[in-house]
Amino acid sequence: ERKSSMMEGSVRFGVSAGEPLSRLPSDCNGVHLAFATRSVDIGVQIVENSSVPPLILIEHQYPILLLSFGCSKAVPLLCSASKQHVFLWNIDQCQTQLNEGKRARPRILYSEQGSVEHLS
Repeated sequence: ERKSSMMEGSVRFGVSAGEPLSRLPSDCNGVHLAFATRSVDIGVQIVENSSVPPLILIEHQYPILLLSFGCSKAVPLLCSASKQHVFLWNIDQCQTQLNEGKRARPRILYSEQGSVEHLS
């Protein structure tokens, strides 16, 4: 079973063979940068402190199609979508859960096979 984590040591991210980096979903709210890693996991990096390992959020079973941060920097919320689910991640809560040795859990906004075309 994959586990959400903070990556330790050198930072490495897997990219599917033949998948151009420009096609992987990403978003930035000025404080955090979110990006798909290995197409089904999410990395969240603090923009101004790249020495801190990124959070790795794991819940999607299908490739991530879209990532979008909410408008508030005070409560960093990240929405992620695959063809099966749309999740809402509270980045601060995820950090707390991981620090406590728990698995970071998103709120499920949508759970059905289909196609997500837009997040806002």
